Amino acid sequence: MADELVYFRGSPWSLKCVWAAHLLGFGTIYQEKLIFSEYNFPMGQLGLRFRLGDWSSPITIPILFPKASSEQPLRSSYDILHFLNNKAEEYKTSNFNVAETGNTEHVSSLSLKDEQVIQWDMRLDTVMRFLRGLMMKYDDITPYLVPIPVHYIPGALSLISSIQKKYFISKYGEVDTQISKEEVENILREANERLSQSSFLVGEKLTYADISLATALESMAPEDPERPITVMAPALNTHSLFKEMFDRRFPRLLPWKKQILTDHFSPNVEKQVLVPLTMKIARL
Repeated sequence: MADELVYFRGSPWSLKCVWAAHLLGFGTIYQEKLIFSEYNFPMGQLGLRFRLGDWSSPITIPILFPKASSEQPLRSSYDILHFLNNKAEEYKTSNFNVAETGNTEHVSSLSLKDEQVIQWDMRLDTVMRFLRGLMMKYDDITPYLVPIPVHYIPGALSLISSIQKKYFISKYGEVDTQISKEEVENILREANERLSQSSFLVGEKLTYADISLATALESMAPEDPERPITVMAPALNTHSLFKEMFDRRFPRLLPWKKQILTDHFSPNVEKQVLVPLTMKIARL
């Protein structure tokens, strides 16, 4: 019996959770200790509500179901990774070779207990919620939230997109749309200044803060728009909202993100999180 991580392909919160779980060894060395289960909307929601015994509050993904029935499900990315980090320490994997990434760096605990890492993760969560708020302002992003087969059924895409977008707005809109661009720019400015002097946000090795920043940046400016790893990436990239900001004001961030993905983002993670929906298909 193993713990189970339910993730949503396309969600940046799921992305950083799956990515960090792999770096902690749960996708390779201790893969039998954690089951990765992909969530599918809308039927997946009914199944999750049944498992959670919750028929009223919003369901957010990722969710971790501990194998011990006495433990409550975890419903935030940080809580999930904190749990998995403790498990990794139990399994004596606090130092392991990240062979799947092609480098020999040893990652300890991604410094999940470091206060600076926690603060960066919280601030970068604000950036991603700002991006989610932006998505709600555009009518042409809803195809990215609808499974590919629906695109080929006459009339179905428009109907399901409308329903899903209304659900999306009712679930997140009130909070996410109140985050200002200035607040996001201040966070990115500090990150740019820090990374102009160091290879990592906190300390001298990869931490969860770096994973959070790389995820946020990939959502804003994907390395390959035809192979997005968050659903925000192709949708927001359509509007070229951030090109000038990165080119002129924060020039260190995108080259840094590319290097982090090259060094620490493995093909195994990509297989799990790659959004199976290109911009070409989304426009059919």
